[in-house]
Amino acid sequence: MATETSAQRLAYLHIRDSIVAGYLAPGAKIASEVIADVLGISRMPVRDALYQLDAEGFVQIFANRGAYVRVYTSEEILDLSEMRAVLEGLAGRLATERMTDDGIIEIEYLLERTRRCHNDHREFIKRHDEFHLYIYEFSGREHLVAEIKRLRLLHQPYMLAFFSATQEQEILGYEHDLIVDELKRRDSAAIEMGIRAHVMQNAHRVANYAVKDEEANTPRLKSSPKLTNEKLNTSEV
Repeated sequence: MATETSAQRLAYLHIRDSIVAGYLAPGAKIASEVIADVLGISRMPVRDALYQLDAEGFVQIFANRGAYVRVYTSEEILDLSEMRAVLEGLAGRLATERMTDDGIIEIEYLLERTRRCHNDHREFIKRHDEFHLYIYEFSGREHLVAEIKRLRLLHQPYMLAFFSATQEQEILGYEHDLIVDELKRRDSAAIEMGIRAHVMQNAHRVANYAVKDEEANTPRLKSSPKLTNEKLNTSEV
């Protein structure tokens, strides 16, 4: 049987990954007893996981109503993008100063792998994140990278919805190649500016789409291979 700590971690990852992948949509109700049944654990670690997710911005818990996937407004999504731009630019600048030739080779491989999944939006976002986060790891700033990861995960459901609806993605052959070129030149100032611009490229469009999508649809729970029990929409947390 899983320990209390490992059970909480299991519940945390299960719920967070379902939100990030778009299976639990913004505004969806989250029922702790259903998740506990699905994972084969007690309700207490699920509740603890929900409190952690609430603190991290993925979930909102309301008294006498339970837990829901947090809904971000267009202004909040734009705010997340601006925070990401500053932090990722800083991480990119610091990473440039510590970059190795072997690191450049791996980055080029990650970029090519991202290009191969341009027709699969979920896989594209996953590979795209791996490309960027690998660069940021070279910064050597553990807390900075952890915060970037959190912000990117919060942003991901809205990016996925935007890409899926518009069938658009970023211009891989342009901005990402420029980032790699600046890394090769070890131009830290250019990297910081380039990454900031890259993050903000579609920020306003994604934010505006999120509002239109929210107005067109009531809060809903998409079909998920992980969470299939109908109680998800009716049970209390």
